[in-house]
Amino acid sequence: MNPAEGAATEEQRLLFLGAERKMPLNGSLELSPLCNMDCEMCYVRLSKEEASACGRLKTADEWLQLAEQLKEAGVLFLLLTGGEPLLYPDFKRLFVSLRKMGFILTVNTNGTLLDEAWADFFRENRPRRINLTLYGTSDLAYQKLCHYPDGFEKALKSARYLKDRGTDVRFSYSLTRENLSSLNAFFDLSEELGIPCSVDTYMMPVTRERNRPYALASRVSPEEAAACTLEIRRRACGSPEKFAGYCRDTLSSLEKAAAYINAHPSSKEPVPSSCLAGRCSFSVSWLGTLHPCVMLTHPEINVFETPFAEGWKILTEGMGSVYLNGTCASCEKRLICEFCPAAALSETGDINKAPEYLCRYSEALVKLMKEILSDL
Repeated sequence: MNPAEGAATEEQRLLFLGAERKMPLNGSLELSPLCNMDCEMCYVRLSKEEASACGRLKTADEWLQLAEQLKEAGVLFLLLTGGEPLLYPDFKRLFVSLRKMGFILTVNTNGTLLDEAWADFFRENRPRRINLTLYGTSDLAYQKLCHYPDGFEKALKSARYLKDRGTDVRFSYSLTRENLSSLNAFFDLSEELGIPCSVDTYMMPVTRERNRPYALASRVSPEEAAACTLEIRRRACGSPEKFAGYCRDTLSSLEKAAAYINAHPSSKEPVPSSCLAGRCSFSVSWLGTLHPCVMLTHPEINVFETPFAEGWKILTEGMGSVYLNGTCASCEKRLICEFCPAAALSETGDINKAPEYLCRYSEALVKLMKEILSDL
């Protein structure tokens, strides 16, 4: 979870200021692991039987008691997620109560359950934003990846319901081998509907409570991810000239970074992680454990047994000892790399190792940008 992604400039400044002061400003509450879809690469989703074997859902009253502590600690932004959060039994009461407490709320959803009644609810109780994840641009794609045959049409209707009622909705796209070929169709759809979008090109191989191997077959290769990243940038630039300028500026920055690293041996030593997780943001799992983010589950503190303020202190102290390993610290490509502590841990099993997948990704980015400029 990148709390700054999609945030307004003022919000980003606030988050980075909070990170400097180790203030918990942004949190994610994972209400339930249950979902009506069963996506191959999902690291959260559990069946009812699997969830029961792990523990029970927290009640709305329990979440609200925690929310009182969050409010006292200074938390402003809350993301309600899952699983599919609209399946949470007391979602509406919880949402309204959190909103009345003054939290700025965002909801992650797959959109397939969001009918007109739900859209009316969000019109009357406006969230900061609804993040609606698409997993393809056809029902066939949903059948292959999510085992939910009519998911696309349902999600599309949901997006229109929300937009028609003036609710801020944003598309996100989880890039996989199954929907890679539909990326441009996704962009065209976003433009047609006038709904902003983002694409997650990197899927961490996280397993969490699912206790089963990650579906690596669904993940695109680092080279494919790099190509998609540049396609996203090309569209954002709007013209070939601006895109070429972006490539030149990026390659120039990498050259300057390499020169600096070579001239300053001390820059090759491990440096503290700059990730916002555990510095101004956090996640609370459906089991009640406080984590730096949804991907990085250590350190973890049960905040339904330990006061949040105490748990946050433990969390920030734990993340204070997390460093960018020497290999990554001395690599100029970290300016364009998707590296974070959670990526290192999930890819290599060691938070201090450089993930090969991301090394290949950043190398491919550089190669592709050079090829783009050479063709001009």
